[in-house]
Parts: sequence; structure tokens; C-alpha cells
Amino acid sequence: MKRVILILALFVFFVNVFGQSHVITGKLINGRGTAEKMHRVRIELFFDNGQIGRTYTDEQGAFQLDFVTGVEERPATVENYQLRQNFPNPFSCITKIQYALPAGGVVTLEIFNVLGQKVRTLQTGAQRAGIHAVFWDGRDEIGNQCRAGTYFYRFRYNGITEIRKMCLLNTAAAFPKNGQMYFPERLGKIADNQLELKISDRDLQDTTLVLNYDPTMAELDLGNIRVHVFPFLRERPDTLSLMSGESITDTLNIYFEKPFTLKAKDSEIHWEFTSDSLVEVTYFHVSKSPVWLQIQEIGVPNVTYGMAYFEISPRLGLAMDKLRYGFVGVDYEDSLRIKNCIGDYQLQLISSLPADFNFTDGKIIGLPSDTLNQMLYVKLIDDRQIEVADSAQLIVWYPEDIDVNAYVLDILHEYPRDGTHPYKWVDTYDGVTRDLFYKSERIARANPDGSKSCYCCGLTYEVFFRAVEQLNADLRTGEDLNNLTPGDMRYLKYLWFVQSTWGDGPGVGMEFYGLGDKITDWDEVRPGDFVQLWRTSGSGHSVIFIDWVRDINGEPMGIYYWSTQGSTNGINFNTEYFSGKGGSVNPNYTYFSRVRSPEKFTPFLRAISPEFERIFNSDKPIFPKSFMRNE
Repeated sequence: MKRVILILALFVFFVNVFGQSHVITGKLINGRGTAEKMHRVRIELFFDNGQIGRTYTDEQGAFQLDFVTGVEERPATVENYQLRQNFPNPFSCITKIQYALPAGGVVTLEIFNVLGQKVRTLQTGAQRAGIHAVFWDGRDEIGNQCRAGTYFYRFRYNGITEIRKMCLLNTAAAFPKNGQMYFPERLGKIADNQLELKISDRDLQDTTLVLNYDPTMAELDLGNIRVHVFPFLRERPDTLSLMSGESITDTLNIYFEKPFTLKAKDSEIHWEFTSDSLVEVTYFHVSKSPVWLQIQEIGVPNVTYGMAYFEISPRLGLAMDKLRYGFVGVDYEDSLRIKNCIGDYQLQLISSLPADFNFTDGKIIGLPSDTLNQMLYVKLIDDRQIEVADSAQLIVWYPEDIDVNAYVLDILHEYPRDGTHPYKWVDTYDGVTRDLFYKSERIARANPDGSKSCYCCGLTYEVFFRAVEQLNADLRTGEDLNNLTPGDMRYLKYLWFVQSTWGDGPGVGMEFYGLGDKITDWDEVRPGDFVQLWRTSGSGHSVIFIDWVRDINGEPMGIYYWSTQGSTNGINFNTEYFSGKGGSVNPNYTYFSRVRSPEKFTPFLRAISPEFERIFNSDKPIFPKSFMRNE
């Protein structure tokens, strides 16, 4: 932290009587001239890098620093006595003599001039073991300033005598000629006639006052000392109530002396000053509480923090971002379903509907005569009295060349990716998250423990079934799928689960029943296609294609897909790379397949074999082969 150093022509009294106490007083004020943030600021007094006094300010920023100028004692364990050379030496106004005692005893420390005349007794009497220090201010016993020259200090302790030499300079040279303040470019070694008064606190810019002293003064009042305070949040903001994802504006009371920046951790905000120097801040799309605020003065590293608290309720809105698909010439009906409503709600359609549609009692009804792709905009309000805007997409296609992949992608986005649908192999179910029924018969069994667990081939089969089921509902063709019986759907599941190492599953099953095609040209692969991949280890995985991972040349080097796997704690998106490209997926045994538009379904011939008969007529779960387990 930048250090502000003020050299003040101030005079502090160092006593000529051993052990006398002295006082420095003053009052801190901030850059605005008040005592705000001045409470409990640490004040320290140093000489020769050693602390000789410390105190804290009161609520008004005032302080009183008491210190002693005679003997300093520090208990310590030493093996032999030691007398150190005084420091500084030479000196002009004050010097420090330090010694160490291995055991308690009587100590005498005296100052003599070159004529052998005793000038001053600094210490006489019993002292405990430890490290001690005595200060001499260059004066004799009656307080007269000694002449510059050579002096000796004699140390006697338990029959031991030692004498050392020191040099006193002309003291007049140590004092400034006037009382003006001056600012050096940098402060080097503190002179021997100076003390350091250090002011420090987390929210202040550290400040050091260097004090020149005059031994003729017994007390010193420094008056008001101005220190710089970094910006901070003066008071905790009120807790704001809002819906999740909404934006909201509040006013903050921030103390500052210089320009600053305001940021929010993991949140987007905009702020500006009001006419009365408060800060108006807007929080965008709030979804969590609290939001950490970072306040930083420009040009300094110091950061202060505050918190904004929110009472967040679930966001009112439409339960879908896309309505069910419509088809030209097919009666259409779908409801604008609401989520996170508290109490009663009102819904207003604020965009115009196509000519073939009406909006009645929250439902979109019509008989479309042409294709369209249009956003419908609504306003919602519930008992919270917060108006919310939302929208949903209405798409109408021709009933031919239907993009079934769009249904697949819509279905997979309905599954949560928060670990609530875990990856789990159990031989008592078919790896689906829910029981699947076709023509009133169960064709796939969910885990009976209700955990909604799943494994890869069961989950992709479930998505396939739900996609064609929804397509049939939108076409209003009933639940029949290319004349398959429930037994056929079970055998399709059997094929889907892959019956041979390095083989395909979804592609084999869809081709067998005339429902889809294998895709051999990788340039034709699209999001929503089904994939059976194999790794060089021999383990397989059933997934839904989302995108290629490409190298710098644009060539596929891996697959970004959706499925369930242990590495993602269940259902989620995942990436795997091809062998030789940083992964283990074998590109020679990676199969893609796609569901056809219903008008392109083809007739099929049922297999006649004992295995077919067993699967066709059984309601028991089909457990995949072991090579599909290591995902």
C-alpha cells in the first residue's frame, strides 16, 4: 500500500530524568474534515525501528500516546551478558544503548567525557534477566546540552566492567530553521534525532509522520492530522424483493474522497451518481443473494467490500419457450401454461396472432393453412404485482418432410442436468427414467426405487419413444407407430441396446422396423441424430449428437453429445475425443442414425427366431450386454 510520509517540524520532549513518562496527543480527521472512520485507528511510535509506544483512537479520532524515554526492558533468556554499541553512532540528539543480562543483578550505566568526568547516570539499581535498552539525549544530570565530541559509557554488572566510546554531533544542525512542512521524494534512513509516528488501519492509507524533537518540551499536541480514507459503503443496503432474473435499482451511500470504481462479483450492474452524491446502482438479472460489491479507488490496489441482499422468489413466466408444433391442415390447440405463479394471475397476449389462430382462455386454437415461425409475446402478473414479459415460439410445418430431430432436441432439453436423474445400472429395469407405455402395454420399466436413474441406451431409447409419441400427438394420428405392436417395440428396444461388440444399436433397430436410416456421410450428421460409439477399450456408449469438436483445420476431432454417464453424475452434455486426437473413441466404429419423417416409414418383416419370440412376448427388463456398461 502506498505510504504517505509527512515530515513535520515538530518538537517532542525526551526527558533528562530516567524513566519519566511523556504524552503525545492529537486528533485524526478524514479527507472531508470529519471523524468518520477514525475510530480504533492504530497509532504507533517508533525509534530506531523499535516500537516505544502504541495506542488507538477513540470514537472522535482523538488519541493520547504515553511513552517512557528512559529504560526499555524485554525479558529473554541469554547465556552471557552482552553490551552493544550505541546506535545511532555518531548521533545528534538521541542514541540507544542496549545490553543483555543472563541473570538478575545490579547494573550501573554511566556517561563520561574525555576528561573522565561523569556527565550522566542512565541506570543504577537491580534489573531482571533479559534484554534492556537505555536512551541518552545528549544532556547532563541537570539538563544542560553537552558539547559535541567524544564520550564514553561505562557498564558495570555483577563485578564486570566494560567501557565503550560514542560521538555526539552538534545538535543545532538537527533542527529545521522554521516550522514549515516539507515533502522529500523519498524517506531514507530515519535520522537519529527523529521519531516515527505511524498511523495505520485497513480502510486508511498508511501515513507516517516523522517528528524532530526538542528536549525542552515535555508534552506535544499535534492537533488535527488529516489522513486519507479509502471509499467504503457507509451502511448496509435494505433487502430488496424481486423475482429471479429481474433487474432492480437501489441507492447506495458510499463515502469517497477520490474517484472510484464499483463492481459486483459474478453479477452485472450499472451505476451513476445522483445529484446529492449518492450512488444509484441497477442490478441486472438477479438470481442469487447476496451480491458482493467491490469498491476500489482508482489507481490503488486497496478494495473494500459490501453486500447487497435480495429476497428472491421464483420468476413468473410461461412454462415453455416453444409451443407444440403445428401442421398445415391439422387442427391445432395448445395452452400457454404458467410456472411459478403465486396466487391468481392475469395473462395478456400483446402480439398479434396469425389469421388462422385465436386466443381463448389461455389457449391458442386454429387450423393453419400455411407454414409459419412466429414469437408470441405476453404480459403476466400474479399476486406479487410485478409485471413480467415473456414469449413462446409458434412453429407450423407441412406434414411432410418433418424434422424429427427437432422433436428429439426439444425432448432432451426437458431433462434436468442437476444430478436428480443419476447414472445407474440395475438389472431390474430398462434404464429409462419413467415407465413407457405403448398401446396400453408397458414396453420399458423404470427403476422401481423411484430414483429416476438411467443408463445410456435406455435413456436414448426413451427420448426416441417420447419424440415420436409427441409427433403423433401433434399430427393427431393416434399412438400407432408404423403398425408396430407392443411386442415390436420391445424387440426394437432389444436391438437398440446393441447385441454385438463393435455393432450399432439404434441404426439397426430403426432400419429393421422401417423407422429410420443409418448415416454414413459424416458431413450429413445433424444435431439430434442418435449415435452408438465405441472406444478403443471395447466399451460402448449410446448418445445423442449435438455438435462436432473440430481441430484448427476444421476436421472432426471429437463429439459433443447428450446422454447419461457417471462422469457427469447422470444426464448431461459431454465431450469425447477420437483416438489419436486426445481421446479413445474409435472413429471406425462410431455409428450415426436418424428417425425418418412418418410419411417415409416403410413396411417391415418380423424376425422369426426363438430370441425374437422370447423378447416379443416378454415384459421382463432387457439388460444390456456387459460391453455397454463401461461408460
